[in-house]
Amino acid sequence: MKQTLRILFGTTFLMGLPCLAWADMMQRTTQGDILFFLLKILLGILVEVAFLVWIILLLVERKTTYHVQAGYITFALIGALGLSIVLGEVYYQTLGYGAHKNAVAKARQARSMLRNIPFVCETYYADTGEYPTNTAMLIDALKETGSYLYDEYVQHGALIDSWGSPIEITFGDDTLSIHSAGPDRKFNTVDDLIYPDG
Repeated sequence: MKQTLRILFGTTFLMGLPCLAWADMMQRTTQGDILFFLLKILLGILVEVAFLVWIILLLVERKTTYHVQAGYITFALIGALGLSIVLGEVYYQTLGYGAHKNAVAKARQARSMLRNIPFVCETYYADTGEYPTNTAMLIDALKETGSYLYDEYVQHGALIDSWGSPIEITFGDDTLSIHSAGPDRKFNTVDDLIYPDG
């Protein structure tokens, strides 16, 4: 029974590992991500070979020193594969393509927020007959119009961007200028987001 379970587990493992590797490859595009991917592929192949040797030794019932060594080697390689997967995921989320995707998503959210503020001002004007003339009035407008911006981008009485930095807003008679410091959180640098110019 144990031998049948081992063979069943081994077959499932050997079939599933290439599918997992292919799915993993589809989301890795930076050099570091690809290096981790290749490392996982190499370890995966070694795991499959060691596992096959172990299963074959079980099938022919040669429970010798070689059988024990094949088991130890298999589990050691599985451990190394698991470690490479964890390290690869950490790299992916902090420095690799995952971090890039998160940065792009934050920039998209920030641009969307900058474009939505004037619409909130127009809604507020339609309701009250006046435009917000300072940040406090704008925050009140966000709250009164039920804008999602109030819940997501107002903290401690200040309007912040996707990176947690306060937004600079200049109110004119019938104009509005909105300035986000961008990902580097420093104003007047190349990654600043500006409405209506940015």
